[in-house]
Amino acid sequence: MVTVYDVDTQELLKVTAEELKKNQNIKPPEWSAFVKTGAHKEKAPDDKDWWYQRVASVLRKCYIKPVGVERLRTVYGGRKNRGYKPERTRKAGGNIIRKALQQLETAGLIEKCTKGRKITGSGMKLLDNTAYKVHKSKPAKVITPEAKTEKPESKKEDKPQTPGKENSGNVKKEEPKIIRKEEIKETAKTEEKPKDTPKKESPKTEEKKVKDKN
Repeated sequence: MVTVYDVDTQELLKVTAEELKKNQNIKPPEWSAFVKTGAHKEKAPDDKDWWYQRVASVLRKCYIKPVGVERLRTVYGGRKNRGYKPERTRKAGGNIIRKALQQLETAGLIEKCTKGRKITGSGMKLLDNTAYKVHKSKPAKVITPEAKTEKPESKKEDKPQTPGKENSGNVKKEEPKIIRKEEIKETAKTEEKPKDTPKKESPKTEEKKVKDKN
């Protein structure tokens, strides 16, 4: 079963406002064309049918949980632009909400309770039926056979192998060699021994060799 929670709120309020126009007990007052909805607003609403939408919104609030006038004033309130001063929150007008609750009560859609007003069976039926209409008006999604086909798996691109590193995955890593202390000492001794440098011959010996050859 489709309820208020299963449908978009804005679409539900539009359809509910059209249904409330048919009710004779719900009519906008004479001053509704000139009044602002609260002190935080700069001008009156532009929509001519804003009264029915506000009454539909109040009816939906009563559907969710019982509410009173003061709580609804905070819900419909907002921040007031004070120029160079910081903004301040202001509550909505109480007369609009009070008149809307009175009209809904005379229509038999809500009733009084300890916490304010709560919805009746006829009001719940009205909202559930409108929610079903909104849900039914949406086009159903048709799944085509093309959408069911699986997408081809993307092949991974082979990265170019650098020379000297081919088949690096199959090559086993060489284990580190264990060097003993004795081998370290022997290598140190060989490094310490000075290399045999060729002896330079004195100039006298070079002269003797030249004479012997002559």
